[in-house]
Amino acid sequence: MGQVGRPAFDEFLKKYIATFKFKSIDTETFLDFLKANIPGIENQIDLLLWTEGTGIPPDAYEPESTAYKTIVSLANEFTNGRMPREDEVAGWQGQEWELYLDNLPKSIEASQVNTVFSVSYWPFPPFSGNFI
Repeated sequence: MGQVGRPAFDEFLKKYIATFKFKSIDTETFLDFLKANIPGIENQIDLLLWTEGTGIPPDAYEPESTAYKTIVSLANEFTNGRMPREDEVAGWQGQEWELYLDNLPKSIEASQVNTVFSVSYWPFPPFSGNFI
């Protein structure tokens, strides 16, 4: 599968917004517009998978992000018993914490859960009840 490229996609978005602003369209209209404005796109990507599939398609472009890589790396280090230092999470907002938690092992011990939520720099109010 190929990629459309940023310049072509940016141009498509401008045309799409100019054509359909303040309007609702169905998938068929969107796909017709897409094919008319990016000729051959149906040969470059699986349009059915992208419009009707669930989740992010496997051929989706993986964005480059130092912050993303750092957070995922910190979550991976959790399996070795390492919690991030306070200076490593300074400035994290909800999305960063969500990414960190989403990348922790899917099965962890109750004591590990308590460790995650008991660090002094955990930014959210304490939870009550059982985590598991």
